[in-house]
Amino acid sequence: MIAAFVSAYLSPSHKIILGTSMAIPSALLAIALNSADQFLGSTVDFPGLKGGFILFILVLISAALISVPGSVAAYALTKKDR
Repeated sequence: MIAAFVSAYLSPSHKIILGTSMAIPSALLAIALNSADQFLGSTVDFPGLKGGFILFILVLISAALISVPGSVAAYALTKKDR
């Protein structure tokens, strides 16, 4: 939420889209950590390529739901400044 707020606040235009797009790096980081954990021999909930895709979708949706309030707050603050 903080990353979405900062990126939307500093963006000159398309604030909500840019803030919400912070969900993509979050989802990619979750896949990378899940894959690394599996590669190191741990049991993971979502193994393999199909599991990585499922994890990506789940984290993308949840991170987007968290990013939207931060983006909207930044948008509201920058509209008050004008």
